[in-house]
Amino acid sequence: MATAVNLLNYSETVDGMTAMCRTIHAAVRPGGTLYALNQSPDYDFDGLSPRPYGFHCEL
Repeated sequence: MATAVNLLNYSETVDGMTAMCRTIHAAVRPGGTLYALNQSPDYDFDGLSPRPYGFHCEL
Protein backbone atom coordinates (compact mmCIF):
# COMPACT_ATOMS: atom_id res chain seq x y z
CA MET A 1 0.00 0.00 0.00
CA ALA A 2 1.20 3.52 -0.75
CA THR A 3 -0.26 6.81 0.43
CA ALA A 4 0.07 10.22 -1.22
CA VAL A 5 -1.41 12.98 0.93
CA ASN A 6 -1.13 16.41 -0.68
CA LEU A 7 1.70 15.13 -2.87
CA LEU A 8 0.42 15.13 -6.43
CA ASN A 9 -0.40 18.84 -6.33
CA TYR A 10 3.37 19.56 -6.39
CA SER A 11 3.47 18.68 -10.07
CA GLU A 12 3.60 21.82 -12.20
CA THR A 13 2.78 20.14 -15.53
CA VAL A 14 0.80 17.24 -16.92
CA ASP A 15 4.08 15.55 -17.87
CA GLY A 16 5.32 15.98 -14.29
CA MET A 17 2.09 14.44 -12.94
CA THR A 18 2.45 11.54 -15.36
CA ALA A 19 6.02 10.94 -14.22
CA MET A 20 4.99 11.03 -10.54
CA CYS A 21 2.19 8.54 -11.12
CA ARG A 22 4.44 6.20 -13.11
CA THR A 23 7.05 6.28 -10.35
CA ILE A 24 4.41 5.46 -7.73
CA HIS A 25 3.00 2.70 -9.94
CA ALA A 26 6.45 1.16 -10.31
CA ALA A 27 6.99 1.22 -6.53
CA VAL A 28 3.69 -0.43 -5.56
CA ARG A 29 3.77 -4.21 -5.68
CA PRO A 30 1.39 -6.02 -8.05
CA GLY A 31 -2.04 -6.10 -6.43
CA GLY A 32 -1.10 -3.15 -4.20
CA THR A 33 -3.14 0.00 -3.73
CA LEU A 34 -2.43 3.72 -3.86
CA TYR A 35 -4.51 6.00 -1.67
CA ALA A 36 -4.26 9.67 -2.61
CA LEU A 37 -5.78 12.71 -0.95
CA ASN A 38 -5.48 15.99 -2.79
CA GLN A 39 -7.27 19.29 -2.66
CA SER A 40 -8.37 21.14 -5.73
CA PRO A 41 -7.22 24.76 -6.09
CA ASP A 42 -10.76 25.92 -5.36
CA TYR A 43 -11.12 23.88 -2.14
CA ASP A 44 -13.76 25.44 0.13
CA PHE A 45 -12.25 25.64 3.62
CA ASP A 46 -15.68 26.68 4.91
CA GLY A 47 -17.32 23.55 3.47
CA LEU A 48 -17.60 20.06 4.90
CA SER A 49 -14.73 19.12 7.18
CA PRO A 50 -12.46 16.14 6.45
CA ARG A 51 -11.86 15.81 10.22
CA PRO A 52 -14.10 12.70 10.55
CA TYR A 53 -11.62 10.99 8.20
CA GLY A 54 -8.57 11.95 10.25
CA PHE A 55 -7.54 15.10 8.40
CA HIS A 56 -7.46 18.75 9.39
CA CYS A 57 -7.17 21.51 6.80
CA GLU A 58 -6.51 25.16 7.48
CA LEU A 59 -5.34 28.15 5.49
